[in-house]
Amino acid sequence: MSADHQLQEAGEERSTGNAIRWLSLLLGVVLLLHASGLSHRELHGEEGRRVVAAREMLRNHDAVVPTVWGEPYLNKPPLYPWLTAAVASLRGGVVDEISVRIPALLATFGIAMILLVAGYRARSPRSGFVAAIFFLLSPLVIPKSTLGETDLVLTFGCTLYAFEMINTPATRRWFSWILMICGLSIALLVKGPSALPFCGGVLVAVAMTRGSAVVRDVNWWGPPLISLLIASTWVLLLFERVDDPAVVSGWFGEVSRSGSSSGWWAHRAKFIPGLLLGFLPATWILLGRAALPDRRSWFADPNHKSVLVALLIPTVILLCWPAVRPRYILPALPLAVWLAAKVIEATIDDRFPSKRVERVIHIVTTIFGGLICALGVALLVFALIPGVSSELLGELLLPRSDMILAAALLLTGSLMPLRGFVRGSLQVSTMRWGLLLLVGFACHVLVYLPARGDQRPGQEVARAIEQEVPAGEILWHDVPANWNTLAHIDRPLTWWEVGTGPGTGALFLTVEENPVQLQSGWHSFQLPGGTIVHLGRLRDR
Repeated sequence: MSADHQLQEAGEERSTGNAIRWLSLLLGVVLLLHASGLSHRELHGEEGRRVVAAREMLRNHDAVVPTVWGEPYLNKPPLYPWLTAAVASLRGGVVDEISVRIPALLATFGIAMILLVAGYRARSPRSGFVAAIFFLLSPLVIPKSTLGETDLVLTFGCTLYAFEMINTPATRRWFSWILMICGLSIALLVKGPSALPFCGGVLVAVAMTRGSAVVRDVNWWGPPLISLLIASTWVLLLFERVDDPAVVSGWFGEVSRSGSSSGWWAHRAKFIPGLLLGFLPATWILLGRAALPDRRSWFADPNHKSVLVALLIPTVILLCWPAVRPRYILPALPLAVWLAAKVIEATIDDRFPSKRVERVIHIVTTIFGGLICALGVALLVFALIPGVSSELLGELLLPRSDMILAAALLLTGSLMPLRGFVRGSLQVSTMRWGLLLLVGFACHVLVYLPARGDQRPGQEVARAIEQEVPAGEILWHDVPANWNTLAHIDRPLTWWEVGTGPGTGALFLTVEENPVQLQSGWHSFQLPGGTIVHLGRLRDR
């Protein structure tokens, strides 16, 4: 080996080491931002149902049939309530907005770790870091990493299975089987049949890459079959415990999303743009790669081919789903960012064959950065001009200190010079996208979430109601929906129906305008949606 070649390799190693150190620092900042949003606001979305299900699971010591207000809650398999209850047990039995969000946050961190490990396995640690940062900065991931919903836990399970199946040699060891079975079992027990398109995409991708003979290999069909058997165990226990046909048919309808086909084209119109924007910046890189003259270039590398097929199959299947939403395709995001990171790794070695595509990506990046810069300037003007009052922008106007902070972040992301790269190259565009998404994430965590966190009307009403209910006493109610407000009441709540329910003296929360069934001295409360409820003790019926 010549001295020049040795010096070149030493320089490349130093460059890679420096890049990994900077990427590690950036990854730490991004993870810290995700964790800092954990307690940002009161329960919202579907979190209230998860909280109530976990709370009643701990109270009833029943992990088979999740319940909400004493009624079976089966629109999802029970893994997320299980995880929430496990976190609550470690926190002294407290089931609140923190307990319900920790599983989603841990799943987010777990996916980033899988991408890092995949990079080291492929002897390309820089790709692993870039993919992890792309994933953590995705507009689809940012709001969901601290939201007590099932999407990111499903994504973790599918990602664990996919990367272990695709990137591990055909001759597998027992540890690889355990990882694949754990991943698929998690996906099936948290979201049910919604995991099957992603599993099917991975199986087809591996068969296309390694040949059709692989379908006879136990390493190909064994882990999915065992995972299905594990998930089916809960289904069999459920059917043994719940014999109401309406409940069972409702469960099948929920997990398959059947009967929700209204607005077919409207859902497609939201799904496709949401997919393109939610997968930024991987979207632009992959579309640019696909626009190259040699369209078969994706299939030149077997790993690229398998990842691309595993990515496209669930996308096409979900595109035909009745009421599809962008978040349904979230488990495909780790595959997309991994593929994009590998493309960027190739460009570092000057193997990106089309400068025209690089220029297009650069132009799009510059336009988007200009819009972000204009927004930052507008916020700064509104914050610094004394004549601008709160009446000008109404409720959307932030405090001046928050506006200055947001403006500073946005201007930093859009104007910070990027040196050491060829102007207009894919590396520069990628760094700019990452910087813009990072400052947008910082605005989300440091400005938007604290402003929303100060508004807790549901929690305030719940605490007022809770003060009227002695600890340990059952509160009966007929309040429809309002899951998040009622979930803040740390008391046993049970659904009341006409002809059933408690006797005289029981506490009852009702939406009836004239609560004649209540004894004198009842109290009225207004829920955040405007619903008026009345709380009192029942008369003698």
